[in-house]
Amino acid sequence: MKRNVITLFLVAALFFVPVFVLVGNHPQIIEMERRPIAAFPQKPKSLAANRIKKFFKEIESYYSDRIPFRSAFIVIAEYINKFGKIDINLDKCYTGKDNWLFLGNDYDHCIDTLVGTWKPSEEEEKSQLRFFMNVNDVINEFGAEFYMIIGPNKSSVYEEYLPPHIIPSEFKVSDKLVDNLKKHNIRIFNAIDCIKDNKKLGLLYYKTDTHWNALGAYVALDGFFKEMFHAALPECTFTTADKFYGDLVSIGGYRS
Repeated sequence: MKRNVITLFLVAALFFVPVFVLVGNHPQIIEMERRPIAAFPQKPKSLAANRIKKFFKEIESYYSDRIPFRSAFIVIAEYINKFGKIDINLDKCYTGKDNWLFLGNDYDHCIDTLVGTWKPSEEEEKSQLRFFMNVNDVINEFGAEFYMIIGPNKSSVYEEYLPPHIIPSEFKVSDKLVDNLKKHNIRIFNAIDCIKDNKKLGLLYYKTDTHWNALGAYVALDGFFKEMFHAALPECTFTTADKFYGDLVSIGGYRS
C-alpha cells in the first residue's frame, strides 16, 4: 500500500512539474538572481552539433527557471553549503558564485548595509557631515581645494556574483551622505555608476580582494577628472595578472 502511494505521488509530481512550467504564471525577472527569466529558444538554423547542443541547453534553462519553489530550493542549498564550511568564518568573508569572495558582516555591517537592514543613526549621520565640513573648512583656509571620491564596495559593483540569498537594497546608505555634502557645496564624486558602466573593460576588482585593482582605480579616477575638471586621464594599457593573492583569502581563513 505504501509503495503504491509513493508511486502515485511521484507520478503526480512528474506530471505536475511540466504542466506548471508550461502554463504557470512566472515572473519575468528572477529577483534573487537579478536577471530575466530564460526564454524558450528558437529552433536551430541547422542540425550542426554545436547548434543542437546550444538548443537543448537553452531548453534546460527554460525549464530550470520555471521549476516550482526553485528560489526556496536555492536558498536551502546555499545554507547547507554555508554551514558545511565550518572552518570558515562567514561573518568575515563569504563565497559567491564562481568562487568570488566578498567581505563579511564583521566589517562595518557590510552585509546588513548592502541588503538595507542597517543604516547609521541620525546622530551618526550628523557627525559624519560635521567631520567632512570641518575638513573642507580647514583645507580652504590654507587656500587649497577639497574633493571627495567614494569608492564602492565590491559587493555593490559585482552583484551578479553574490550568493542568491543576499539581495542588495535598491537604496545605498551612502546616498544620503552624498546628498547632504552636495547641499553644503562639498565637491564629491560617487564612483559606483562610473565603475559599473565600465565593467566591460575588464576585471575592476580581483575575485579574492576587497579593493579595486589598477584598472578599477584608473576607471574611477578618470570618471572623477571628467566630472570635476572636464578632462580625461591619459590613455593607459593594462596587463592581466596571472594570479593574485587577495586579502579575502586570509580574512576568510582559506588555505589558498
